[in-house]
Parts: sequence; structure tokens; C-alpha cells
Amino acid sequence: MRIIIIGGGPAAVEAALRAREVDKLSQIIIFSAEKILPYRRPLLVKMLSQSFSENRFFLHNKNFYDQHRIEIRLNSEVAFIDWSEKRIGLANHTFESYDRLILATGGISRQIPQRGSGKSVFSLHDQSDLPNLQQRLPEIENCLIIGGGVLGLEIMQEMLNQNLKVTVIEGTDHLLKGVVDKECADFIQKQLLKQDKLTILTGSRVKLLENGSDYVRCHLESGITRTISGNIAINAAGIIPRQLSWLPAVKTNSLEVDEYMKVKGFDDIFAAGDCAYFPGLRSGSYMNAVYMGRLAGTNLLGTAEAITVQPPELRSSFANI
Repeated sequence: MRIIIIGGGPAAVEAALRAREVDKLSQIIIFSAEKILPYRRPLLVKMLSQSFSENRFFLHNKNFYDQHRIEIRLNSEVAFIDWSEKRIGLANHTFESYDRLILATGGISRQIPQRGSGKSVFSLHDQSDLPNLQQRLPEIENCLIIGGGVLGLEIMQEMLNQNLKVTVIEGTDHLLKGVVDKECADFIQKQLLKQDKLTILTGSRVKLLENGSDYVRCHLESGITRTISGNIAINAAGIIPRQLSWLPAVKTNSLEVDEYMKVKGFDDIFAAGDCAYFPGLRSGSYMNAVYMGRLAGTNLLGTAEAITVQPPELRSSFANI
């Protein structure tokens, strides 16, 4: 059997490892558009000021994949899928056939409308985002962070640790929406504001970013239109599934899967991670991506292990919390 996995995140890797545990003979190939081996994305924030060994940063080294007979083809962008012929087409105009296919294409940062072509708006989702932001930090005094979720607050703390003025802009009525309730969020916000140089604006949706060469302006809607200025802005407003024209029909912009991680309407295609939709499973969760990947890797070989939605768990730390 030939198993192809599209994606280079934890869901893709766990799917491959689980498939190899169950089936010692099948050929397993991961196609990743990134140029480096799969890595621990949550470490990117800490890497703004720290360095980590390759063993800590990468999920596994090349020898590990070789030992498990999992082939990883990096810098390999998929251009389309030929469903009828059961093959994928790559950007280099070559084709690869499959018997089973797993889509683990992940997500991207939620986009905010911009005006201007400066270089003052950043995201921190992929490793390729890191160098430009690191290069800019020594020359700035203040930073706007768009999004008061876990990623936004982790970036906030890193910026405060570097003695920058920070403004967190959250569009909903409280921080950590969907993670904690308002009472808990208000307590956390009170603790955070004990730190100097921090401003938090809730109920302030960003409708437009002016991206200048050495400045950024956020135009807000919070009852009346306001403008907040800073040296840079970091977009931490959440993620959305990666929009790829060749993916099957979607629900809520994600691939709808059944309880066995099978893409609805297909018998030989599975999905896992942030690109997949199943009621009750939170996207943007590293642990959920791993779990979904393992299920997909198990069930594509004929097992019928149904998903079990557990109470959501999320771990993070910022300030003294």
C-alpha cells in the first residue's frame, strides 16, 4: 500500500508514525511545503529571545524518520489532487499516486485588511516568520499585538520581557475568549496589568492596518472608530484552515470528517489537525492535532477507532500565571 500525507506539522507526523506501527510494509511519504523538518511550533515565541537545540526544536531528526521508513519530501508543494486517478500533482509538474491519502495541511494566520506595503506587520505562525521579526525588535520601542488569545498573550509577555511598550488589542469582550470564561479572564487581565508598559483593549476589532516602513496604525471599531499607532504590529488574531483550491468541499472552511477522521464523501482520504472539522474539537490545539493524526493513521488501514471528544485542555504561561 502507498500512503501519502500532505502537510508537515504534528498531525502529519503522528499519522505517519501510527500508520507505521500498524503496518510494517506500506510505503509512507510525507510531502511538506516547508523547507525544514517538522518542528515544535509553540517554541517559536520563546525563540524570539532564546535559542534551542535541534533536538528540542525538531519533532524528530532525519535518522528517526529513516529508521521508521518514513520518507519526508521537503519544499514539496502540492498543486492539485486528481481524485479520480488517485494521485497528487506537485508544483514541479510531477505526479505521485496513492492508495490512501491524509490531508494535514494545517492553518494560517487569520488575515486582517491592510493598506500600504511597508514591513511593520508580522505574524508568528511558521519558522519562516521568525527571522524578520527578530531583526526588527532591537530598533523598536512599542508593539501592537492583535489578538488576546493564548498566542497573543505569550507574545505580549515576550515583548514586555524585552522592555517594550505593548498594547494588546482584542476584538471580543474579554481575553482568552473560548478558553476561559469572562470572570476568569477579568482576573487574569487584572494580574497582567500590574506590569508596567502594558495596555489592554478589549471589545476593539481591528478593521484596517496601515503598514508603513517604520510604523503601523490600527484602525479600530469600538463604538467609535479609533486609531492606535506603534512601531510594529504582530497578528495573533487566531488561525484559519489553509485555503487550497484543490481541497474537497468544506464546512466552516475546514474539511468535515466523520468520527474515524475520514473526509466525508471519500473512502480513501482522511484529514487531521487544523484543516479538519469535527464538532467539539478545538482547532489550534497542538494536542488535538496529535490525537487526530494518530486516529487518521490508525483508521486508514482499516481499523475503526472512533474519536472521543475530551474536555479541552490547554497549557500556557505568561507573567506570573
